[in-house]
Amino acid sequence: MNSLRSVLRPSANIRSIIFVRLAVGIIFLTQGILKYIDPHMGVMRFIPLLIVILTAIATTKITEFFHANQGFWFMVSDARTDFAMTLSLLFSDQRRRRLMVS
Repeated sequence: MNSLRSVLRPSANIRSIIFVRLAVGIIFLTQGILKYIDPHMGVMRFIPLLIVILTAIATTKITEFFHANQGFWFMVSDARTDFAMTLSLLFSDQRRRRLMVS
């Protein structure tokens, strides 16, 4: 139980978070550039990131669950990046709110 608490407890060292922020930033930057280079990659406007991610999951990944010969594990495999980005975005937002309070 103590090891679980140590994993879930936020780190006081801001430097340790740089890799999460770097991963989130690089993925969103490259995907954003692709959406403007190729109109088939997505919509041509700015909307909040969380809404974009959740919409992508709802419209593309959940529907894969019901396709023949695909199912749950195929959907999970395709949704791994969206899931990681959602959790990273929520992590970054939570961290920002904590820094604003203190």
